[in-house]
Amino acid sequence: MQQRQSRDTAIKHLTRSGIIYDILSPEQISSIPKSNLVRWKNESEDKYQFCEINQIVHQKIELIKKINQSSKIKKLNEAYFSLTDTFHQVISSIKGVKTIINKHKETIVSI
Repeated sequence: MQQRQSRDTAIKHLTRSGIIYDILSPEQISSIPKSNLVRWKNESEDKYQFCEINQIVHQKIELIKKINQSSKIKKLNEAYFSLTDTFHQVISSIKGVKTIINKHKETIVSI
């Protein structure tokens, strides 16, 4: 007998908000029974406690989608994160950097 497969509650929220197709691949979506997708889409927004957080997640995903619409902005963000990761690796290998950063943290945080 095959064991029933459960899915993360986030999948239900993504379905309800209509952004599941932006997040999951077509193969992943096809593995979910259509009856589940329909049921989740029609569930009440406030069925789950603290469901408000899903609106915040939805807003963040929409922002990411807008950013990724421009290939220039996408390349710029990728370069920025690559640069900051490299910078972090370099400074973390220098002895005494944490002490210097802590000493000047108010200046760094205000930037």
